[in-house]
Amino acid sequence: KGGTDSPVTLDSPLSGKLYAPDGSQYVTRRAVNADSSILVLGGGGALSPSKGTSTERDVELPGTNVLDAAWSPDGKRVAVLTVNRSDYSGKWGRLNTILFTPANFDIQIMPTPQAAPGATASLNSRVLWSPDGQWLLISGTDALDDGYQINLQLIHIATRAVTDLTPALDLTAEAPISISRIEWSAP
Repeated sequence: KGGTDSPVTLDSPLSGKLYAPDGSQYVTRRAVNADSSILVLGGGGALSPSKGTSTERDVELPGTNVLDAAWSPDGKRVAVLTVNRSDYSGKWGRLNTILFTPANFDIQIMPTPQAAPGATASLNSRVLWSPDGQWLLISGTDALDDGYQINLQLIHIATRAVTDLTPALDLTAEAPISISRIEWSAP
């Protein structure tokens, strides 16, 4: 029923239905065409005209492609990563970090961590909430001129402050690298 393995574990990109912690709603992405996708909200509750039926609604967000999404631990918001893809070149551009509130369809644009200078937009971009719901962790792989680098940044929800952990992490390689699983732990 609700959630994924854990609301504080990042181990697979948005695929299939990602349920809220209480299992009442879900988000998924749907291809619009070969080059773009949108976020879809589904489930019962306020979305459903009658109890027990499922209704889906498209959610208009900045960006042409939905990359990843994660429910907040309390199930009230969804953090979503989208990217702007060029119609002309097909290259990825700006990464967008968005907080979506299903109860009122409110959309809040958060500060967006960007790829390293000289890099393309982060590949394999992922989002994860802290267990207390106060932070977002954004991860990805930056394609540099001479290889690849793991990009890891924290966003404090209340202050909107971004902390770049990439330089301290210093994970680079000539071949593509990525993070397959992240877990929060107590200090």
